[in-house]
Amino acid sequence: MMSAWAWLVSKVERGYGNYVDEYTNDLYCRDWLDKIWPLVRHAVRACWHEELCQLGERFRVVTVDDGGAAVGRYHRTGPWLVVATAAAALRWPPG
Repeated sequence: MMSAWAWLVSKVERGYGNYVDEYTNDLYCRDWLDKIWPLVRHAVRACWHEELCQLGERFRVVTVDDGGAAVGRYHRTGPWLVVATAAAALRWPPG
């Protein structure tokens, strides 16, 4: 899932050109990471924490928070995501 999240961040940085239903489907990789985070051992979380933070920052840089107006009706997600015009704003770690 980390590679799927990194792929999506990269794709958004280049300009995500797919339809909203594909975009919201692609966001589920990040939702999955958010859901399993509390279940993962601390040592594993420590290994991935920096990369997740960097991906989150890259994602925030290329997105605009619109309060969910653009894709909110298509996608419901965990607390990490504030739906945005081009993508979403990421808060990591959750909590």
